[in-house]
Amino acid sequence: MESFEATGKVWFTEDEKTRSEIPRWWCFPEGRLNKDVRRQVVQGHRGNGRGLKISETVRIILLPAKGAGTDDVLAKEKLCPVVAILPCKSF
Repeated sequence: MESFEATGKVWFTEDEKTRSEIPRWWCFPEGRLNKDVRRQVVQGHRGNGRGLKISETVRIILLPAKGAGTDDVLAKEKLCPVVAILPCKSF
């Protein structure tokens, strides 16, 4: 995560409350993909009235998913700057 953040192009926070607010209301209101977020740049999302501080250089928002497939709405295909990440036991 530190390597991603060091590029200045990736947004990530350890604050679970902040992370939990972003994609569900922006990407998947009512569980369905918001057609307006597809291929949108992060600047189109920049806080969306939520007071989030996202740098102008950021191009990708990384958010931990709670599982793959149907376990978490974040695991769905989005074609937008919100990218779901999952922990890995080994690499």
